Amino acid sequence: MSATAEKISAAAAGESLRVELPVTGMTCAACARRIELRLRKTEGVGDASVNFATGRASVEYDPVRTDTRALRRRVEELGYGVSEPAPEGGDSGVGRAELERLAERRDLRRRFAVAALLGLPVLVIAMSHGAVPAFDVPWINWLQLALAAPVVFYGGAPFFRGAWVALRHGAADMNTLVATGTGAAFLYSAVATFAPQLVADAGGASHAGAHAGPAPVYFEAASVIVALILLGRLLEARARGRTGEAIRRLVGLQPRTARVVRAGDRHEDVPAGEVVVGDLVLVRPGEKVPTDGVVTEGRSAVDESMLTGESLPVEKSPGDEVFGATVNRTGGFTFRATRVGRDTVLRQIVRMVEEAQGRRAPIARLADVVSGYFTPAVIVIAAVTFVVWFAVSPPGARLSTALVRAVSVLIVACPCALGLATPTAVLVGTGRGAEAGVLFRGGEALEATHRVTAVVLDKTGTITAGEPAVTDFVAAEGFEKELTLRLGASVERASEHPLGEALVRLATERGLSFAPVENFEAFAGRGVEGAAEGRRVTVGGAKLMRERGVELGALEARASSLAAEGGTPVYVAVDGRAAGLFAVADRVRPDSKEVIAALKSIGIEVSMLTGDDRRTAEAVAREVGVERVLAEVLPEGKAEVVRRLQAEGKRVAMVGDGINDAPALAQADLGIAVGTGADVAVEAADVTLVGGSLRGVLTALSLSRRTMRVIKQNLFWAFAYNVVGIPLAAGAFYTLTGWTLTPVFASAAMAFSSVSVVFNSLRLRRAPLA
Repeated sequence: MSATAEKISAAAAGESLRVELPVTGMTCAACARRIELRLRKTEGVGDASVNFATGRASVEYDPVRTDTRALRRRVEELGYGVSEPAPEGGDSGVGRAELERLAERRDLRRRFAVAALLGLPVLVIAMSHGAVPAFDVPWINWLQLALAAPVVFYGGAPFFRGAWVALRHGAADMNTLVATGTGAAFLYSAVATFAPQLVADAGGASHAGAHAGPAPVYFEAASVIVALILLGRLLEARARGRTGEAIRRLVGLQPRTARVVRAGDRHEDVPAGEVVVGDLVLVRPGEKVPTDGVVTEGRSAVDESMLTGESLPVEKSPGDEVFGATVNRTGGFTFRATRVGRDTVLRQIVRMVEEAQGRRAPIARLADVVSGYFTPAVIVIAAVTFVVWFAVSPPGARLSTALVRAVSVLIVACPCALGLATPTAVLVGTGRGAEAGVLFRGGEALEATHRVTAVVLDKTGTITAGEPAVTDFVAAEGFEKELTLRLGASVERASEHPLGEALVRLATERGLSFAPVENFEAFAGRGVEGAAEGRRVTVGGAKLMRERGVELGALEARASSLAAEGGTPVYVAVDGRAAGLFAVADRVRPDSKEVIAALKSIGIEVSMLTGDDRRTAEAVAREVGVERVLAEVLPEGKAEVVRRLQAEGKRVAMVGDGINDAPALAQADLGIAVGTGADVAVEAADVTLVGGSLRGVLTALSLSRRTMRVIKQNLFWAFAYNVVGIPLAAGAFYTLTGWTLTPVFASAAMAFSSVSVVFNSLRLRRAPLA
């Protein structure tokens, strides 16, 4: 469906749409906050969230009342840019937004190179003042001015532009602090160069009127501040670029070409983006599967680890699904494309990860509130610092001392560290999860996961494989096993019940032929009946057998023992006589017992929830080590079970297949859907396990706990840095310790604070997961 068609459909249904806008030009968290507030005030916008770390604005809007063009205009009115995202289904992993970010980094490199090349001589001259007689000449200030001017006005141009844009809209941000600080230092020094006596009369020289050498200036402060902040932004931009590597790696998995089978068995290599639904595609050993589809011919083992995190290849044969970007290992096969472009599993995963990285965690709200008041508060503190130091400094050094202190306060303050603390960690954490086959729906889900104290596991398809199989088969006296199986499977072939499918699979595996069936009849929840080879064949449970007057005899006792072992008894009767007994069971997943033991070892209470009868449920629970069993619960009752656990004060995670368990998934504090390839977009769940393995629950818990630990570390250091740095720069400790902070050291500390937060978040990329 085209984007226009989607809008028309959504408008007709009265639904809202969500769009992701790549925003360029943001320099700090205050920029993101300003854009977010402007978008939220736009008519027709229901919600807006701007992520500074990813450079994306996620907007939910009513397509009847506004459109994306209006949203773009609102962002551009604030002085920021909005770029086009990468085309859906394209073969490029780098969109226009990424190209613009690369161009932005190149621009930062050029500006930093100029600032470093010209600022270094200025710093050397300033440090050598009084120590090297050659520098104590009248024209030395003019040389510093000539070197510093390009640094401040070319290297620092982004700061002044950003400050001007913010001022036009009645706001202030980090650019305001840097532009004010460097501008004041440069302006003071320029005046001291052009009119030294004017500065001396204002109290800017310690030997006013008698100073034989050049007037004291602070060109080195302005130059080095610009150079260091540019260096900090460059390092920060490079580090932030690395936080999005998970997305780029996922997109980069898509092969560029596909070998399509045309009429006459002719093979044609075409770009992967040109494959359409219904095309037959040939995949040879070692090649990547170009899109999603169903195998029509051939057998192979396919490595799906890049999507599911599972290392073992999966056997594929006709009728099995294959997914784009997975790697064919051993044999060749042909498949029919069923999903292409934006509908493939890979694109769904990429889309879910992008949306998750755009949603902030609740823990970020404190930083958002502080960032909103941070810059105005710093400007007030700098102004007070200037006034106080001007008042208490010696008459000959009032202006210069007060200026240095105020500039230091403006420069050392860093709202960026606060703004980056949470989103960078969420960005890396969700990307790491996607690579391990665990998809979080956003920062809220990532944060909620670490609070879980109880896990409720649905039995079928979660603890067990979800594919019933015949585990035992007993023929009654006077009946042949093969004949009983063939007749029973022939009747069940017309049924769609999973237990019947187990009989059909067993007959197929044994190479038995199926008899034609007449007068087929299904009895809901009890079994089926039909005529095969002139005989009346009934297949079902004990209740149906009693209704048909079938005497079960010795088979009934055997059925009780099989049920105690976790099997579901299924009887076969021929012409009113008990002919055989099958035990059908859903095999436990190989890793279920190990995962449940690991959950219990970290203090998580584990319960099992199922609609099966209690005997079967308790048999499975004993096998995997679950003590609390909630059996014979209908789908509509599962949500009530979760509510009861929540009423006990537990933070509950419900783990299910995401379809039958949707009410319970929605009710739980955290819904975890165990999916296969086609289930990755389960709407009711907060977390989706792509590979279908319960080990993903452990991975999700481990990753969430590590991510929250990193976020708290980031927030602590961001707050601590500003709490200590601003008073130190203002000279609050000067009378007690003599400590103060020069503008040069303040700019270095400010640059380091942002970079350290980003690099701390990047540690999650290598953190071991359960």
